Amino acid sequence: MLESPGNTLNVILFIPGLDSIDQTTNPSDDTNNPRGILTLQIVKEKEKKIDNEYIKEFRMMKASNKLFSYIEKVVNNGMETVEATTTCE
Repeated sequence: MLESPGNTLNVILFIPGLDSIDQTTNPSDDTNNPRGILTLQIVKEKEKKIDNEYIKEFRMMKASNKLFSYIEKVVNNGMETVEATTTCE
């Protein structure tokens, strides 16, 4: 893919902003079940650790290649996400 002239690859990590809503929790869930909340938090922490390790590895492998770019964008909603992807082109 990148062997063709003019091709580049932009990798964007979307980071939830302070005004974003956590879509992984449902307010109608049973709040009397702290074990479920703890399980969700553990899963989220494990996934974040895996994500961070993969991103670190990717960035190290591609650091010297000018055809790759890595960008972190803070977004609060879908409109900001779309805007961030269209401005990277």
